[in-house]
Amino acid sequence: MVDQVVMGTTVSVLKREKNWSFIQTPYRYLGWVESSMLATPQSTWAQSGLAWFKEPVGTVWATPDQDETVSDIVLGCTVKTAENKGEWTAVELPDGRRGFVKSSALESVTASRPRIGPERVVTLASRLKGIPYLWGGNSTKGFDCSGFTQTVFRAAGFELPRDADQQSAIGKKVEPGPGFQNVRAGDLVFFGKDRATHVGISLGGARFIHASVDVHVNSLKKGDPDYDDGRFQTLLHVMRVID
Repeated sequence: MVDQVVMGTTVSVLKREKNWSFIQTPYRYLGWVESSMLATPQSTWAQSGLAWFKEPVGTVWATPDQDETVSDIVLGCTVKTAENKGEWTAVELPDGRRGFVKSSALESVTASRPRIGPERVVTLASRLKGIPYLWGGNSTKGFDCSGFTQTVFRAAGFELPRDADQQSAIGKKVEPGPGFQNVRAGDLVFFGKDRATHVGISLGGARFIHASVDVHVNSLKKGDPDYDDGRFQTLLHVMRVID
């Protein structure tokens, strides 16, 4: 597996072979998916009323009584809203299935979003602690390191490239300082030898959150209980993506 594409993501189909489709994601990743995983919504689906799911995980229910599951749903999925019924909102999925989602878990795609800031990034990242590492993972079902950072920043309103080495070229390089005093919350911390092969999100100073085995926090400061010597030895640089 090279990547995950969450529900409602628009992809380009470049060719088809038997039951498979070769697609390109909005961030230019290429890969094969089973054709049955793709849906062509009605022409009116994307014209208005789209909302994205802002909780880590959830369920689309057949009725507000929560008696039958229509689908699971994860952070970043897009649905079409049909009717708001207070606590619940009726939604339509890209393949035409219908159900109900908690209204508090949805945010209009066209709504004015809060300006991205370090606090928003760190809060979102911290809510995802414990999600297991998965090579190619780019959703709250499982993350690789750059899938984690891309998902967090996208949810916060900033689009990063997909891979760690691509992300390492975004923003302004920061000199950490001897005690990492120059590193701010929300900075991206990169690790590797000749190029970036791992990335995490700084919590400020020496501590950072990243996907490795699972999403958890480590420190680059010797003596801290969560100090990670391997990451300290392979620290490449720090990039400031947001002010």
